[in-house]
Amino acid sequence: MKSQEEIRKSNVAKRKALNEYQLDELEKIIAQRVISTTQFQKAKAIATYIPINGEVGTYLLIEQAWQRNKEIYLPVLFTSKYQPLKFAKFVPGAKLILNRYGIPEPDICPAKYKTAKQMNLMLIPVVAFDPECKRIGMGGGYYDRALAFKKLRQANIRPHLLGLAYEFQKIESIKANSWDMALNMIVTDSFHYD
Repeated sequence: MKSQEEIRKSNVAKRKALNEYQLDELEKIIAQRVISTTQFQKAKAIATYIPINGEVGTYLLIEQAWQRNKEIYLPVLFTSKYQPLKFAKFVPGAKLILNRYGIPEPDICPAKYKTAKQMNLMLIPVVAFDPECKRIGMGGGYYDRALAFKKLRQANIRPHLLGLAYEFQKIESIKANSWDMALNMIVTDSFHYD
């Protein structure tokens, strides 16, 4: 069985190998699947991400959310790796700055940041997943720390956790660590897993 690091390296390479046409087409398919979910339709505050390194695109979802008067938030990192993610409101035309990993973040006052608890829905990037909605991310643990409160309470409290992935990222099984947060649902270009 491959290690998480081997899986991560292999799947990131597969994502990066997708050309722009493939990325655009897969984003359209996945966006339509997400938009059709009850969770997206009911959500008022949605946390998502700006894709890098071949991650599933979110631009169509962001546009659709804005058209439906939903609030969009993007993750922001602090200087300490161990602080949980916060989320900054992202509005059309907002200025974005690059964080230490080269990921775009809204350039707003930290006093306006929100927590994961304040989101109705979180769209989360996935490196690998299994049919039980366990996920491998990039390995920093940022989402797991931001969502640790869900392990202390009932799993159905908000936010609803929806992973975005390509079907080729699915693997048979992931051995989860005690701190790993399983997702409520994963949407790919072929299927919904929940």
